[in-house]
Amino acid sequence: MKNLQQCLQGPEVRFNEQRLWRYIKYQAILNFPDWKPHRPTRIEMINPVTGEKDITLHIRKPRCMKNMPLEAMEQDF
Repeated sequence: MKNLQQCLQGPEVRFNEQRLWRYIKYQAILNFPDWKPHRPTRIEMINPVTGEKDITLHIRKPRCMKNMPLEAMEQDF
């Protein structure tokens, strides 16, 4: 992972890379919960009266910002 930025800035870049790789290893141990694609979860329920299967696909909401942070703007022009 050598690059020009690492040569110029030195240990700070290596420290940030170490933190990133530790996070990736931690995610790998937990089966990547933060990086899973939004595939629907299949929920099967059986109706006790008729015996028919009722299949529901549960899709997670996307993780995104709801409101963009804006700086205060001068009001008297």
